[in-house]
Amino acid sequence: MIETRTLVRECVQGYVFWSLFQGLGPMIWFYPLNELELSGYEIFAVTFFAPVLVGIPGVLKLVQNRWMLGILRLATVGSLASFQASTTLIRLAILALGTGAAMLIFTVTLWSKDSRIRCHTFWGIILGFLSFVSSRVWFVSFVPTWWSNQTNSIVIGIGAIAVLDHIISGSDIFEVKESPSKTTDRPYWLPTAIGFGSLLYLTHWCFGESSLVLRWVVKGYPDHGPAPYPWGAFILIGLGLGVLIMSWSRMTRSKIWWIVGLISILMLYYLPTWMGFIGGLGLSIFTMSIWSVLVDRLTLCPPARSMFVVMVTYLVQIFFFVWTVAYNFVPGGVYTREHTDYLIAAVMIGIFIGMFIGGEYNSHTAFPCDNKKQVPFNKIRTGQ
Repeated sequence: MIETRTLVRECVQGYVFWSLFQGLGPMIWFYPLNELELSGYEIFAVTFFAPVLVGIPGVLKLVQNRWMLGILRLATVGSLASFQASTTLIRLAILALGTGAAMLIFTVTLWSKDSRIRCHTFWGIILGFLSFVSSRVWFVSFVPTWWSNQTNSIVIGIGAIAVLDHIISGSDIFEVKESPSKTTDRPYWLPTAIGFGSLLYLTHWCFGESSLVLRWVVKGYPDHGPAPYPWGAFILIGLGLGVLIMSWSRMTRSKIWWIVGLISILMLYYLPTWMGFIGGLGLSIFTMSIWSVLVDRLTLCPPARSMFVVMVTYLVQIFFFVWTVAYNFVPGGVYTREHTDYLIAAVMIGIFIGMFIGGEYNSHTAFPCDNKKQVPFNKIRTGQ
């Protein structure tokens, strides 16, 4: 079992991760939106690709060092103070550096040889996401960390305490006890990376804000459909339920469950009001339930190239969605105009190939914490 202290600490750090990860895009978008043309500041998006640095020989081992991870964690928390910078450019620069550090931490801890560290990171990301989305409702803010100087300072303070506790407790120290085992079947890294990138986008796209599903299915008078309050709370419940059924691996790894997810997103897209809302609820459960499946598969693949493809997939799908609505201002817009259905197809096909192309294996990331035997991670490829 994960101790309560550890769970709270990882949740706080997961909250910081999602604040940076979801905050960088809109900050970059401010400039081309203001000038109605490419501004050059889009180059800051390159920090999303910081994980490719672990492909350099020796870097992965260096960054997995307890003290180096501590420095990176402090950098991510400190970058939240970008909100209080004097100019938007300084805010963007600090935020981008923090996001790059957060992506590095995400990668080196998920690919740790210690199943305990992998498990803690995974649950920190999941619980941090649920906390992040819930706090958006409370503060009525896109990134609650930047709701005001007061909330900014409070989150930074809590984050700093969590990081210092992490460093002092020595939680980043490897405790691996290798034992002879059979070679682990490995999925193909390219489709797996595409699948996780699609899942990352779907999570951000549909459930980064709990009321988004409600706004998609709303119609005019006389039947408007479900309103964000109180029905948005059911989306949060659906996300939580998806987390609870992660351990039902026979179901969540099945093609039937993927079909359930496909039907849910099609209901959300094509059906109005309450039927669309039911589809959104089903999609929320499906989306969170397969995180453990795809993270398990992803961490069996080489980290640098896999995370590069993950972020390419994620950003391409973000850009395509922009293309569907800004068709008059982008090249090729005539072909993408209001074709969100193309994007839905790409996302669900990406998740399908990510889940089902490759070998079979036991869970080694989300649910190894109670295992008496150490997961045979020594058999996993770490080539870049």
